[in-house]
Amino acid sequence: MEKPENFRGESTAGPSLQWSRESSCVEDKGPKDYIFMKKFLKHTLMKLKEDELKQFQSHLNQNYPECTDRQQAPDALHIIEKMLETCGSDTSLKITLHILRNMKQKDLADSLERDELKDAFERTQSALKSQLRKKFECIFEGFAQQEEVLDEFDLKTYITSAAGRQRLVPVVRNCRKAILDSCNLTKKSCEIVVSALQTSDSPLTELDLSFNDMGDSGVKLLCAGLMSSNCNVQRLGLGCCNLTEGCCDDLASVLRSPHSELRDLELRDNQLEDSGVRALSAGLEDPHCKLQRLGLSGCQVTQRGCDSLASALRSNPSYLREMDLSYNHPGDSGVRALSAAKLDTLTLLVDHGGESRTKPGPRKYGCQLTLDPDTASRELSLSEENRKARSAHGQYQGYHLSRRRLTHRTPYGRSHDPAGSLR
Repeated sequence: MEKPENFRGESTAGPSLQWSRESSCVEDKGPKDYIFMKKFLKHTLMKLKEDELKQFQSHLNQNYPECTDRQQAPDALHIIEKMLETCGSDTSLKITLHILRNMKQKDLADSLERDELKDAFERTQSALKSQLRKKFECIFEGFAQQEEVLDEFDLKTYITSAAGRQRLVPVVRNCRKAILDSCNLTKKSCEIVVSALQTSDSPLTELDLSFNDMGDSGVKLLCAGLMSSNCNVQRLGLGCCNLTEGCCDDLASVLRSPHSELRDLELRDNQLEDSGVRALSAGLEDPHCKLQRLGLSGCQVTQRGCDSLASALRSNPSYLREMDLSYNHPGDSGVRALSAAKLDTLTLLVDHGGESRTKPGPRKYGCQLTLDPDTASRELSLSEENRKARSAHGQYQGYHLSRRRLTHRTPYGRSHDPAGSLR
């Protein structure tokens, strides 16, 4: 049997193997490489029958005596460990492939080579990503220290780890608009943001913290920065931040603060309820409040909350221009109260209301559908006010209910077609 040329590793057994080894950034001699190679070789040699394993060891004894123990009975695990110990991972793979192909075990050899190539590629890719991530983190951590003011900083656009993102948060000190939504911000991150708000001559005017699990405690920290005389934030996004009525007194204090420049406050999809809205209303009615837009969509507000808001509008009608109460349950009386109190310049959004909107979480967006008898299949028998369908054969008909599309405005203000059509 002809040996692969210079089997100790200076060359390779084939062009595809050469690609995997010469291109790989994963070091061959590391402990991880040994473990991975042992797994692949074991998975392959364990598929050999007893006589085939003896034949494999015979080839090994004859052609590669340095990599085997002649006195040892054929044992797949011992053969692998001896090869790896003596020859290393790379050469052990070449020897195994060479022997298997000479034994006419082409499928087994090809399978081993494919698996190893795939693993080498994935580990190479992982190593490259890790290197790039570290380079980006170094670049942008240095970026955070520069004095030049950015127009916009969106934390999600940077290729970095969760820990790296936390280290980039200080960039908010040097930007006019900071987009930090959906970044898993921690309490420490909030402290950094508060520090930025309190920085002298802070350029920050827009701050979006939506879709972070801030909680009431995080907002309490934030409000301390918002009331600073150095803070210039005019637009603040706190949508879907796991807030309750417990943070509303702190937000009301910001609205009452003579130092606050806040013009736009987004609080959608938080469980503020009527008690929280009542606390916010105490800030809205203060003469120092400059708020022009308030977003309370999906905050479980009912008529009682609307009454509190109406009272605040009557007390301080000068600034507020838009209020979003969609996906709540103001009821007719709540809408009337707000309509009677508002100025002509106030835009009031109360669409998609209903009693179901008082439910917590995503359940507030549920709705009941009915079938259109003009478009439903003729083989369906409809009942319960066209909400239940049974086929003519006595079994429930799955889908294929209607050819009409179901479209509606989502809680995030976009038109949505959830299923194309009900069919």
